[in-house]
Amino acid sequence: MKRGFPRFGRKGEMLMVTYSELFQFCLVILGVVALVLDATKKK
Repeated sequence: MKRGFPRFGRKGEMLMVTYSELFQFCLVILGVVALVLDATKKK
């Protein structure tokens, strides 16, 4: 059984987020932040 974090969907139902999904989401956020920082340093 997968553990997850509860979050609310658009219609109010509870959606479960697994640890792997949470980890992938954090990687995406870090990648976007790195791109923004890199773009601002080059100017």
